Amino acid sequence: MGCLKILEDESKYSECSCINQTSTERLVVNTSGEIDQLPTQIMAYVGECDRGCKNMVPFLCGIVLMLVLNFVNAVPNKMVVMRCVPDNERAYALGVQWIFLTLLGAIPGPLLFGIFIDKSCNMWETNCSKAGNCILYDNVTLSYQLTLGIFILQVLAAVFYFLSWKTIKPPSLENRPFKDSEECCVNPSNISIDNSKIILNSSAKKDYIPKISLLHAT
Repeated sequence: MGCLKILEDESKYSECSCINQTSTERLVVNTSGEIDQLPTQIMAYVGECDRGCKNMVPFLCGIVLMLVLNFVNAVPNKMVVMRCVPDNERAYALGVQWIFLTLLGAIPGPLLFGIFIDKSCNMWETNCSKAGNCILYDNVTLSYQLTLGIFILQVLAAVFYFLSWKTIKPPSLENRPFKDSEECCVNPSNISIDNSKIILNSSAKKDYIPKISLLHAT
C-alpha cells in the first residue's frame, strides 16, 4: 500500500496503489502512423486538492439576505411580545421569552450544529490513540447540513409566529379595570354642547389612557 515513486522533493508521488492507474487513457500516434492507447500517469500531490468555489457570489448574496431578514425582525419581535400581554405583564413576558430563547436556542443550538460539523468530517487527527481535531471536512455535506438546519429552524419560527397571530386574543379595552394611574377620556367627536352643557352621546366608547395624557374638549 502507498506510492512506489517519489518526485520533486517528496511533493509528488506516482504509481500509488490508492489511485486507479488505468482509469484515464491517452491517445498516442506511433512512428508507423497507428494510434496507441496508453495509460495516463496519474500523480498524487501533498496536501488537499484545490476544489474551487463556483457558487461564491450566489452564496454571499444568500448569506447577506439571510442576515438582513434575521436582524430586521428584532424590533417587531419585541413589539409582538409586548402587545400580546397586558401592560403590567410586559416585563414578565420579556423575561419568559429570554428564558425560552436560552433553553431552546442558546444551549442546544451549538450542540446541534456541532454534531452536524462532526458528522461531515472525513479524517480525524489521532494522538496517542485518541481522536483529535478534524483534518479534512466534506465541504458539500457540511454546507448542506448547516443550510438545511438553519432553514428548518427559520420555517419553524415563521410557523409559530403565524399560529400566535391567528390564536392570540388581546385584552379588551372595554373590560379593563379602571386604575388610579389612568384617566377616563372620550373622543371629542362624541361630545356635543347644548346651552353651555356638555352632552355625551350614548354610543360613545370610553377609553383609558395614562393620567399624564389628558384629553380636553373645547
